[in-house]
Amino acid sequence: MSFPPKSIEGTRVRLRSPGIEDVFDIYEKYAQDPEVTRFMIWDPHESIEVTRDFMGRCNEAWETGKGHRAWVIEAVEDGALLGMMGFHYVERHSIEIGYVLARDYWGQGYTTAALKILINEAFATSTVDRVQAYCDVENPGSSRVMEKSGMSLEGTLRGYMKRPHLKPKLRDCLMYAILREDWEKSV
Repeated sequence: MSFPPKSIEGTRVRLRSPGIEDVFDIYEKYAQDPEVTRFMIWDPHESIEVTRDFMGRCNEAWETGKGHRAWVIEAVEDGALLGMMGFHYVERHSIEIGYVLARDYWGQGYTTAALKILINEAFATSTVDRVQAYCDVENPGSSRVMEKSGMSLEGTLRGYMKRPHLKPKLRDCLMYAILREDWEKSV
């Protein structure tokens, strides 16, 4: 088995490579929602065409095996599209994860479940030794997701990112990570 697989299934959520059939749900459920995209590095999608273009880039990354690979997060129970999660290699041994979830599903543990199965898959089927992610210092929900997934806070990255709709200034971010050795101790 090699990493990344096109599909990873847990008990509550499934991560699967996205298809063009997901464009409408992605746009309607979260991509155009300014509250959902508040802490993202991208603006809310102004039209479904923006979402369609994004989906084309996602599919190209899967086809070429290069760049940011993204999965749709869907509920195992009913197949509902909940959001997306993706990663890119930072170094050959390290990946960085990002995620977004539709507002209707916040606070229900779906993102934590998705992050846990992705971390598990990365360590179980690849040579990845470090999984990291970051969030804006004013995004406690995302911090909780990473902590519940077994990641540890490593520190504050001062002036690390700009968020298009949170004033045009540099934003501080919190860096979280988990190492293979720590994951192996916890399983």
